[in-house]
Amino acid sequence: MIKTAIIGCGYWGRLLIRSIAQQPDYHIRYFCDIDPNRLAQLKKNYGYVNMTTELHSILTDVAVDAVVIATPVHSHYEIAKACLEAGKHILIEQPMAVRRIHCDELIQLAARKNLAIMVDHIDEYNTSLNSLNRLIQSESLGDLRYMYAQRLNLGESSFGPGVLMELASHEIYFGLNILGLKPFRVSSKGLNLLSPQIEDVSFTTIDFDNGVTFNIHTSWLDPNKVRRLTVVGSDKMAIHDDVSTDAKLTIYNRQADLCSGNSDFAGQESDSFEHFRLAVRTGDVLIPKIDTVEPLRLLCEDFATCIGSGAVPRSDGLKASKVVSLLEAARQSMRMDGTPVELKEWN
Repeated sequence: MIKTAIIGCGYWGRLLIRSIAQQPDYHIRYFCDIDPNRLAQLKKNYGYVNMTTELHSILTDVAVDAVVIATPVHSHYEIAKACLEAGKHILIEQPMAVRRIHCDELIQLAARKNLAIMVDHIDEYNTSLNSLNRLIQSESLGDLRYMYAQRLNLGESSFGPGVLMELASHEIYFGLNILGLKPFRVSSKGLNLLSPQIEDVSFTTIDFDNGVTFNIHTSWLDPNKVRRLTVVGSDKMAIHDDVSTDAKLTIYNRQADLCSGNSDFAGQESDSFEHFRLAVRTGDVLIPKIDTVEPLRLLCEDFATCIGSGAVPRSDGLKASKVVSLLEAARQSMRMDGTPVELKEWN
């Protein structure tokens, strides 16, 4: 069994604890958190686990095989580096770090020590999101025209590096690593409404080399929890709604196009200039049946497999580092009030 320590027992840390505790490949040896009250609560359900507020206890325990890091992003680099230097495999909450240079250093250190390094980009293991990817790759939606995403909450802020870095990494990972698109330009604007130091609302635009534009809206100031991705193709459109319990993926057989004699739009009235220039086709709406498996379970299984076999995780450090690189460029644009930043790395 993989003797595991979990550092950071907040909201996401507790979800990881639940998933890891249910899997036979793991034995939880430590919970580590700076808040003793959190540890006291966990002790009620996990009496066999050692509780500590000191990272040193984990680093010096040779019995610990792996460490799960679910702390605020600004602490990821230092904690991950210390764990790797102590010979521990690591799973890091996304985003991997604040700076790309730190991501690359961790990747190199893990390689030298022959240790697994994985980042919990949970969307890699989301079955409905991967179903959407297959639709796009098979061109079932036609040519990809544009995408937009909304990741919104009310008040779920850690007041770390800002809402852009804390929330937009999901959508950026989807564009870069699931769809495999190559960005060449990014721009981002933020609103500092709750705190003068960090943005709590952001609007980001990524331009890809295939002509697709991806708009991402993130916020800690929205009346609803929203996790929605809309993909518009030349033939069909699709919406992925991660909050929905019964319609994670919806496909719309809808299209707008110039009339110009296209038989698909025959019979529509064109007695005005607007109707002559543009026609809309409305067809069936399909909600496909998708066998859903909890993404966290798949992620933790992948981590265990990689520790045992030496295989590369699906959400490895290299993929995560690309996300951080794009986030850095977006934050640079935000500091310049939305001035676009060219991404030479992908050119």
